Amino acid sequence: MLKGEEEQLNKILDAVLNSGVFQKLRSEYDAKEDIEFYGVQRRRTSVELDLLEDFFEDDLENILKVEEIWKWLLHEIKSHIEWITYDVKEFVKEGLGFEMEGFVNEKLNCLQSELAEIYEERLDLEWRGLTPEEAKEKLPKNQLYIALLDKDGNLTREPFPITRNTDAKLTWKIETEKGKRNIIVNIKPPLANGTSGKVLRLKPNEVSATTIKT
Repeated sequence: MLKGEEEQLNKILDAVLNSGVFQKLRSEYDAKEDIEFYGVQRRRTSVELDLLEDFFEDDLENILKVEEIWKWLLHEIKSHIEWITYDVKEFVKEGLGFEMEGFVNEKLNCLQSELAEIYEERLDLEWRGLTPEEAKEKLPKNQLYIALLDKDGNLTREPFPITRNTDAKLTWKIETEKGKRNIIVNIKPPLANGTSGKVLRLKPNEVSATTIKT
């Protein structure tokens, strides 16, 4: 991604996060519903990324009220129209079948994916480099977490809540399959729904884990 493109996407992301629609979605989030449905209060990272997805599932009119999105989309439309009207052959091949709604939806889906990637990195940075003890102070209480660590024993991202049974025992091991590294977390006793394990995909800088009890 070019620097100018990254700056533009960050600007769009800021506009989305500060929009009335997103703020309303955020205000409607209820941690108690999380606990009732998932058995734990979810990571803020997961909640925020879900809210971003919800934003892009809103009415198109509301999405385009965010001026930065509208300006970005208008540029994409103009560029595409210019391309398919470049010459007669291209117009006959692509232009006659051009369908605006499908084009807009495809562009917004791509935008959502790019913004989610940038936002996840931002959220990870809030935790990266913290010690497990420092992270503990920032986490919701009365939960048991798995924190993924780098080679220095510091966090790489927000810890993963496993259970609200803080007396449970968590063990873990790293496995590699088809070139992909996963951490397998075993839970004793099993969760209320019978789940006795959790699989998390590791990033390249993640080499170990630890339990955090809050």
